[in-house]
Amino acid sequence: MGYWDVHGYDNLLDVSGWEQVRYTENVTEHISSTAHNLKYDPRPDDPDLPTSPDTSLADFWHTSEGSLNYGWSYTSHMDDTHINYASFRGYNFESAFFSRTWENLLAEIDTGNPVAAYVDSNGDGSSDHFILSV
Repeated sequence: MGYWDVHGYDNLLDVSGWEQVRYTENVTEHISSTAHNLKYDPRPDDPDLPTSPDTSLADFWHTSEGSLNYGWSYTSHMDDTHINYASFRGYNFESAFFSRTWENLLAEIDTGNPVAAYVDSNGDGSSDHFILSV
C-alpha cells in the first residue's frame, strides 16, 4: 500500500511522500490497528473484547484470528485484503495471483506493477513472509 500511496493513490495512508511512508511508526495503524492488536495480542484471542471494524491491513487479512499463530494470515486472503483495504480508503484496486516464474515476475515489474513475493525468510524450506518486489 505504501508503494501505491507514493505513486498517485495518496489516500491509502494518512501520511504523504516516501520520506513519511517509509517509516513504519508513521503507518503502524494502517498495518495493524490498536484495536486489532488489543484483541489478538497476546494470544489467544481476547474473547472479552469486541471485534473491531476493519480499518487496517491486519483486520482485512484476519491476521492472528482464530487458530492462526500470532502474526500469521492465510495467503488466500491476500487478494481480498488488497482489494477491500483499497476500497475502504476510496479506491478500486485489482489483485491477482500469477504463476511463479522469473519471467512472470519480471514482466509484472516491467509493466509497473509491484509484486508481493512469498519467500522463505528463515531458510527452513517453507515460505513464510511476503516482500514487495518492484
